[in-house]
Amino acid sequence: MKRIAWFISVFLGLSLLYPWATHLFNHWIQLHSAIPSEELTPAPPVSPAVSSHSMMVQDIPAEPAVEKPPMANSHKVPPQPRKDLTRPAMPPSTPTSPGLQQPPKPIHILEIPALGIKRAIYEDASPANLRRGPSHMRESAAYGEPGICLIAGHRTTYGAPFRQVDRLVPGDVIRIHSPNGTYEYIVQDHLVVNANYKTDFQSDTQELYLSTCHPPHSAKQRLLIRCRLRQDF
Repeated sequence: MKRIAWFISVFLGLSLLYPWATHLFNHWIQLHSAIPSEELTPAPPVSPAVSSHSMMVQDIPAEPAVEKPPMANSHKVPPQPRKDLTRPAMPPSTPTSPGLQQPPKPIHILEIPALGIKRAIYEDASPANLRRGPSHMRESAAYGEPGICLIAGHRTTYGAPFRQVDRLVPGDVIRIHSPNGTYEYIVQDHLVVNANYKTDFQSDTQELYLSTCHPPHSAKQRLLIRCRLRQDF
């Protein structure tokens, strides 16, 4: 038992001395095999970007250049417009075709109580205006003025405002409302003429003609409803 205890004691002692002895041995080795510092040449840093042995290390920067942030009190110059760029010129506006222009807002109203008609009157009996409604022929007399005032309208198409004007009888009232007042005409009679009939708008009396196609669905003739201004009797 004493021998076993002695071996255990020796083993523990060597275990404690082993690290200290190893450190002394390594230090002695370094002192005897050290190379003078002047013979050592530091290796240049190699960038991870080097992928070929033929490239020169000094041609590749070890770290990318970092732009210094501007000073807090530095004067900031606002962006200036490019002088080498010119803004494209706007295309000139294209005038609207007269046929596409909206007509002036009507200021006259045609009222025929016997037929339940109350429609705006367009100035100038052009095809475009006739598609919109009753139209005053510009060459004819003005409302309430001496001469023949003619208002044309479709009978079977474009709303057919004059579809039933043939039902008017002498004595029926036709009114023209204008900003200056109301002109009241009284139906006198009917007249059927050829489509190329030329009306002489000159007259000493104040008359109103309602003109439409005749017979219905045909443009060979014209039906004229002749009226006279009430104050002209």
